[in-house]
Amino acid sequence: MWGDWYSEYFKPVNGSVFRFYPGGMEGRVELSFDIADGGAGVEVLADRMNPVADFTTPYLGFPAQEFSVRNAGGLAVMLGDTVLEPDSDGNYSFAVDSDVTLRIGDSSGITGISSDSSVGDTVVYNLQGIRMGRSLDDLPAGIYIVNGRKVVK
Repeated sequence: MWGDWYSEYFKPVNGSVFRFYPGGMEGRVELSFDIADGGAGVEVLADRMNPVADFTTPYLGFPAQEFSVRNAGGLAVMLGDTVLEPDSDGNYSFAVDSDVTLRIGDSSGITGISSDSSVGDTVVYNLQGIRMGRSLDDLPAGIYIVNGRKVVK
C-alpha cells in the first residue's frame, strides 16, 4: 500500500529511531516519575536520544517504547516493583508496555529517620510493630517507632 517511499524518506541517521503509528495515538502509556532530590543529575532518555525534561508530569509514550537512565548516582532504579540492573556502563534500559512509575532513590525502605531526645515516656514499638515499652530510656540502641515517627536511639 505505501510502497517503498517511506524507507527512503525516513532513512535513519546516526542511530536515530523513527516510529510510525498508522493507527494514530490510541494505546498511549504514561511513565510517571518518583525520583529522589527532584532528579538532580539524573538523565532519562526516551528512544535512546530524547531527554525527558520534566519529572513532575508523566511522560506520554507508546507501548514498547525504550527508555534509559543515566547518572543514577548509585541509587536504586525501579520500574514499578521491579528492580532494574545497570549495564556495563552503569546505565539502566527498559521498555514500557503499560502505565508505570519509574522510581529512583534509596532502596532501604527506611526514610525520614529522626533523632529526638525529647520524646519522653510514651508507647514505643520496634520496626516489626511489637510494643517494646513506654520509654526509650530502658531500650537498647536501635530504630523505634514513637508517636508514629521513626526514631534513632
